[in-house]
Amino acid sequence: MEVLAHRVEELRSQHEHGASWMARRAVEALLDVAAQDAATSDELLHTPPAFVTCTATAPHEEGRALAEELREAGLEVEVVSDEEAEAALERSTLLLLGADTIFVDGAVCNRAGTRRLAEVADSYGVPTVVAAEAIKLTPIPAAEAPALDPESAALFDVTPPELVDAIVTEEGTVEPDGVGALVNRIPFLVDGFRLLRGES
Repeated sequence: MEVLAHRVEELRSQHEHGASWMARRAVEALLDVAAQDAATSDELLHTPPAFVTCTATAPHEEGRALAEELREAGLEVEVVSDEEAEAALERSTLLLLGADTIFVDGAVCNRAGTRRLAEVADSYGVPTVVAAEAIKLTPIPAAEAPALDPESAALFDVTPPELVDAIVTEEGTVEPDGVGALVNRIPFLVDGFRLLRGES
């Protein structure tokens, strides 16, 4: 478990990378732990994902770069178009998402189409996990978020907490109803939000 502890500490200390980097490092940590366990124990077996499906993630196709890095880590990876993502969930066991904002009530704001994927995953009984940096947590519920202009509103949607099984940050893993306690453990989130709103 020394390798896993090292990776957790690495996630805690990084504040420059996005959710895709965190997801990649989490998968790599699982691979390292699996290798370590296989070498030291016949009784306990941890295995990496048998197969990973990445969406291409239009318009910048970030998913293709992530897929290549996961392949280099030894995983079998398929890249599908964003339009094919829903169908891919039928053969999946986990939906891993990023986030632009995670509200204190556990709702998640991310690129348009995220909520639909979470709904489809729920219909198949596939758990949804959100990975994001703690800096993306906000101390207000989704209902109190400032309204977006029409152009921005078309680019994002909000996934309600009942469609999210777990939220993973460098500060740990919580269920949606535990985001408030996590926010309270990180004073700069509350203080910074007050400054942004011009509150003393």
